[in-house]
Amino acid sequence: MATLPRISLLNRWPPGDEVLREVEELAREDLEAHFGDDFVFDPILVTPMIDHDGDEYLRIRVIYDGDPELMDPVLAHRLSVRIEPELREMGFTQFPSSSFVPKFEWEESLRERAEAR
Repeated sequence: MATLPRISLLNRWPPGDEVLREVEELAREDLEAHFGDDFVFDPILVTPMIDHDGDEYLRIRVIYDGDPELMDPVLAHRLSVRIEPELREMGFTQFPSSSFVPKFEWEESLRERAEAR
């Protein structure tokens, strides 16, 4: 695993682009280790969020290319659990939220948004 910078959320929210890229890479390394060559994970979108209680957390949206039938949903959604210790070391205190979207759905959504403009 990559060495990750420590941050203090109290002093730096939202985290900068460099920190978000580190989280993206952490997620990518984890997913590739667990799923091997069955999927391509790109893009991985890491977004700082604030929930209805004012708590800061990261939303991790994983766009994947591969057969959705082969995607193990339990293994995929445990991403947050697996990377949470490293995120804590970086200073993130709230549990991250992760979601997975097949690439074809993501591309269709982008086309629809572009056409609506």
